[in-house]
Amino acid sequence: DGIFLMLEKFLRNKIFAILLFVTLVILLGPWPRAHNESKVHYFRKAYAYLESQYQPGEFVVVQGPKSYYFSRKDLELIPMKDNGEFRVKDLKRVMLESPSGWLMWPKYKDDHIREDVEAFAQKNLKREKSASEATNFEIYRW
Repeated sequence: DGIFLMLEKFLRNKIFAILLFVTLVILLGPWPRAHNESKVHYFRKAYAYLESQYQPGEFVVVQGPKSYYFSRKDLELIPMKDNGEFRVKDLKRVMLESPSGWLMWPKYKDDHIREDVEAFAQKNLKREKSASEATNFEIYRW
């Protein structure tokens, strides 16, 4: 009861009521989140999917790999360079070395992926649509 009496007293004060309202709007408002941070990225689920489909000898090109989520130690991981330094020519070189493989990144890392690499993947690789949507990752195979 004491809390309700204090709250009632504070709400009678117009300045306090306005400050409380503004604070709640700022904290709980429907503000856009930058870099898809409002969505959860399921690293464990994305990596488990990859491991279940992985064939020995395939290369896995991944942005910011979190190797502690992988249980298989035989994966051929190729980390992408940061800040958009991984180019289409780099991907093509990897694809020449391995007849099949994977390209994946969490969607919040979209800013680290060059537009031409993403366009190349969309045009030339097979997107694992259900896995991508379930994990909030971009997952492609060649």
